[in-house]
Amino acid sequence: MDANQNAQPVDTTIEPMLVLSTAHITQETCNTFLPTYPGPAWEKGEYGWFIYVPEDVDDTLPVDLAACMAVARAKSAFWIMLDRDEPEIEGLSVFDW
Repeated sequence: MDANQNAQPVDTTIEPMLVLSTAHITQETCNTFLPTYPGPAWEKGEYGWFIYVPEDVDDTLPVDLAACMAVARAKSAFWIMLDRDEPEIEGLSVFDW
């Protein structure tokens, strides 16, 4: 008997994630703001972050992170993955650090 025959269907939700270079945020945002960010954000190893994108961007967010979130929302993404190895995209500031 196949173990999957009795399996019940599971409703799943998949949320889109925008993948960006860490060059689109400042070193201060990465090392000072994100570790204390009150919203959902998790370090991605040593060189990146996973960040939830809220529907309403808070005025207290750093401008660089708010810009990344605006691009994510424009692309219907609920999450941002920042990674140092990802290419930079047009339309966002680039910070050399």
